[in-house]
Amino acid sequence: MQPRHLLAIGLIASSGLTLADNEIKAVKVSGASHPSLAGELPTGTLTLDRETLASMPASNLTEVLDTVGGLQASQLFGINGSEASLDLLGFGATANQNTLILFNGRRLSNIDLASPFLSGIPLAAIERIEILPGAGAALYGNGAVGGVINIITRRRYENSAGLEVNGGSYGTLGGSGYATGQQGNLSGRRGHQHPGQRRVPGQTTRCAITAPSPMCATRRKVSKPTSPPAAKTRNWACPAVATDAQFRNDPQGTDTPFDDAEQDNYWLMPGLRIALRGNTALTLEASKRRQQQAFEYVSSGSVGETVVESISVTPKLEGQHTTGSAVHNWTLGLDLNEYDYDSQTSFGDRELEQSQRAWYLHNLVSLTPKLSVSGGARKLESTLSGEGQDKEQDGEMYEGGIRYTFTGNLALFAGAQRSVRIANVDELSPFNPPIDPQTGKGYTAGASWSQGRQHSTLTFWRAEIDKRDCLRPNRRCLW
Repeated sequence: MQPRHLLAIGLIASSGLTLADNEIKAVKVSGASHPSLAGELPTGTLTLDRETLASMPASNLTEVLDTVGGLQASQLFGINGSEASLDLLGFGATANQNTLILFNGRRLSNIDLASPFLSGIPLAAIERIEILPGAGAALYGNGAVGGVINIITRRRYENSAGLEVNGGSYGTLGGSGYATGQQGNLSGRRGHQHPGQRRVPGQTTRCAITAPSPMCATRRKVSKPTSPPAAKTRNWACPAVATDAQFRNDPQGTDTPFDDAEQDNYWLMPGLRIALRGNTALTLEASKRRQQQAFEYVSSGSVGETVVESISVTPKLEGQHTTGSAVHNWTLGLDLNEYDYDSQTSFGDRELEQSQRAWYLHNLVSLTPKLSVSGGARKLESTLSGEGQDKEQDGEMYEGGIRYTFTGNLALFAGAQRSVRIANVDELSPFNPPIDPQTGKGYTAGASWSQGRQHSTLTFWRAEIDKRDCLRPNRRCLW
């Protein structure tokens, strides 16, 4: 075994940030869009609530996330934060594959190498954002190597409507509109967001993706590729990369002003929560998502369109019970995800189906009002079909930790997790050698302190990414 060692020390210190009370309250069950236990887990969890979001001088979600210490939101391409790379705890070029992005507890991270679509989530719709550095693998699943970012929308809306318009230099325009309403126990929101555009001929591109990917040009105008992709090997190349100095000196310059790419996303996410006997609740949630990406590179004569449709069903049973003086807050869940991937380009076509199945169990135990421990496990199975023999991947994830709260809202915590990242559809190309799932062990320790609206966290994080499988004959690493 030859592990890869990563060591990071992160300090998160912000005013106006709130955290759930450090002591575990009675009758409190977790949920994607309900009051959760994230702030009581043995990790340096940071929660941005509605009041905090409203007070920030930010125009989009990417700018909000970029204010958090230990989290880097790189807006190297796209407009209005539409294609930011979110990097929790410093994974660099592979950050999007090692930082798990959730939307109401359901996966927003893509099944290819494309960046998550963030500009379609207006700040007015967000109830809170939970950030779990170095944790969440057992509770949330595949890809939570560096941690989890869970974006949670409002449960109830007032009868209101709004229009937001923003603009900037070089003819940059963007905006969003929404309407919300409530009738009895039902509430909802309908909206549309335009991520923005530049009304100048072209835009210098800075491409953050280093791995071969047909999606590296999504949603932005691009420069001419450094070399035409070869149809035989399908080794796609990112557009020519501008240096930081070139971008600062000429942010609207380009050699290929007529190259263009765009992306559209649609989500439908119904859910139902049923209170059962005792302190138990059943949550039934599902989602339907359609993502369409298209590009036309006039400079190289290449065109393409990719459509990814996904359906997920995520039932879970949550509850609380006591054994002696210990209070257990437990979650038992099942995640079912089905993806249809259809890519038609001038370099070749791909039609794939991917099925992911996982079950998990997590328990947070309050031994005393000040001392708590947690533990969880998840089993994941994935099947990709459509190109010859089916490609099977599976993995097991575990996590556990301990937290002690002193008088004055000062808490010490320590935790460990085993994470898994399975290969995505771009990495499982038939022209690539077989790829085994990436496994890793992560360790966190630190302290948190909150007083009033102030919350500070000091987190030490260390990870060992196992590359043993990559050393086997005809095998390839994921990072």
